[in-house]
Formats: sequence, C-alpha cells, structure tokens
Amino acid sequence: MDLCTYHSHCNFCDGKAPAEDFVRAAIEAGFHSYGISSHSPLPFETRWSLSKGNVEAYLMELKRLQEKYAGQIELYVGMEIDYLNDDWGPAVEYFQRMPLDYRIGSVHLLYDDKGEIVDVDVTADKFRRVVDKHFNGDLVRVVHLYYDRLMRMVELGGFDIVGHADKMH
Repeated sequence: MDLCTYHSHCNFCDGKAPAEDFVRAAIEAGFHSYGISSHSPLPFETRWSLSKGNVEAYLMELKRLQEKYAGQIELYVGMEIDYLNDDWGPAVEYFQRMPLDYRIGSVHLLYDDKGEIVDVDVTADKFRRVVDKHFNGDLVRVVHLYYDRLMRMVELGGFDIVGHADKMH
C-alpha cells in the first residue's frame, strides 16, 4: 500500500501529541510520506489554532524533524489555513510568505447575522444549537453560507489542498 496523509495536527494546535510522535507512528505504520498541517493562526486567539507567537517554533521543529527522519519518510511542512474573508485566508501575503511545503485551505468559521464569527466545526448536537442560536434555525442558509465561503476561498486561491470540503455533510 502507498500510505500517506497531509492533514494532521500536533500539539502546536489542537493535536494531542508532539509532531515527532506522529512522525514516528507514521514510519512504524509504513507511511512513505507524511505532512503535518497545524491550524493556522487567526486574527484572534482560539483554543484550537496555532498562535502567531508559535509559528517560528512550529516551523523550526518541523524542519528539525525533516532532517532527523530524512531517508525514513518524506516529511512535509504544511498549515491548515482558515478562510475568514478576503483579508484573512490562504491567499493573503502573511501565509504566502511562510516557508511551507503546502497549504490546506479550509472553512471552519462563519459570520452570523450580527457579524460575529461562529465556529461550525463542532459536534452534531452543538452544531444544531449554533444554527438555532446564530442563524435562526435556518440550516439551509448555513449550508449555503458555508459553500459560499468555500467557493470564495477557491476563487482567491493560495492553497494546494481544499480541507474537508464535505464538512457540512
């Protein structure tokens, strides 16, 4: 089998272990290549994304691992970049200047009727509560908002992989 993945998160964001643990597990499982793609910084702090202050440490650690495990696995440095709007997403200069091997463009957040940012990457039960509270129970509208954001991100580009485009399903 030709095992690889490029969408994984370590403890620099919401992953549960250090990046090196994932790399060692991938080697043991027979992966030929592996990419670590922590959730990018956002213009506000969250419990699940990389902070701007940790970007340099993240990049340095992954470069160290690339060197350490060279010859054992092809290790790629990525980032899952949230598209919020035309000023914050994979195509903006901040993310384009980062020395990444690849970028995943994703939508996890939507703006509600009040212009507040709402996390829609949650469990089914919590998602229903989010739809009821922030979108007046209009699930069809939320699905359309999600795909509108996703399509706008695609139009702007700046990424190599679309992250979980089926999230709404």
